[in-house]
Amino acid sequence: MEIKRIIFDLDNTLIDWKSEYSSAIAKTFEQLNIKYTKQDVEAIDNAILIYESGIFLTYKKEDMQKTFEKELGHTLPKEFIDICLKNFAECVPEQIELNTIKTLEYLKEKYDLVVLTNWFKKGQVERLRKTNILKFFTEVYAPEDFPMKPNKKSFNMSRGKFKIEECLMVGDDIKIDIEGALDAGMKAIYLNKRNNQVLTLSNKNFIKTIHNLSELMFML
Repeated sequence: MEIKRIIFDLDNTLIDWKSEYSSAIAKTFEQLNIKYTKQDVEAIDNAILIYESGIFLTYKKEDMQKTFEKELGHTLPKEFIDICLKNFAECVPEQIELNTIKTLEYLKEKYDLVVLTNWFKKGQVERLRKTNILKFFTEVYAPEDFPMKPNKKSFNMSRGKFKIEECLMVGDDIKIDIEGALDAGMKAIYLNKRNNQVLTLSNKNFIKTIHNLSELMFML
């Protein structure tokens, strides 16, 4: 069946996530005049990883703050999560790769493009806006009202008015993006920027692999 909608993951697919972005956590402590250590920053970083592992089905700020506090071993001001998320929303590269822009321009002429992210929508929309690529997408889907990837409901939500067979998922995470999409009955393309060794998928469907988004222009 003909592809009509392409669904993109955001972090490390459209916008690379860099280790120095952890400075957003330190900035949050400083803005609230809270004394902190390197270990405190690492605890928040680890709490985010724990949250994203799927202990909760959806993204809720209250649940994430509780996860922060559990890893830190103490409570935080209630406004900590809002300020932290605002700081993360400012974490973008100075410039998006020209190849990414050209690819999105090309695909936008042929397909409906959307984003499906495992993070809070407001912050991700802001990051897309700051990098000047929000204009390419008709919708940004985030799991604040539905289960996060790789849950099938996440992919079913992101297909919108289109049939699942008319949608293609593009992402950098084999389990979350690729296997999740395939299990939902959606086609998928794996973006393997770092030339990771691809282990055998539990889902035996054939998937295509690319190493740069620009390869999509020659495939679609």
